[in-house]
Amino acid sequence: MEKVYRKRRDYLIGLLGSSFPGIILIFGVSAGMYIVAEFEEISFSQETMERVRTTRVGVVPVEKHAIIKGKRPGQIGIWYAHLAPEHLHEGVARLRRTLKR
Repeated sequence: MEKVYRKRRDYLIGLLGSSFPGIILIFGVSAGMYIVAEFEEISFSQETMERVRTTRVGVVPVEKHAIIKGKRPGQIGIWYAHLAPEHLHEGVARLRRTLKR
């Protein structure tokens, strides 16, 4: 399973990098089933998350779980282990369209 997750992770990171060139950093690459993506100049406020949810993209703002609030407004957690490549592709495309508004 580790090979499968690694392939999905690498595919997702490639998609995110090409969809958000120069404005995204990826953390937690060795975590196994999820990553944290940090976007420059994007805050995952309640309003932004409502727009993301309408596209049925399942991401979680890191701020939701942070002990000290306000330090990571541009970070989201993305779980990928259960998703096939075509679903990862579609999810990143939806996220890109939503955040580029």
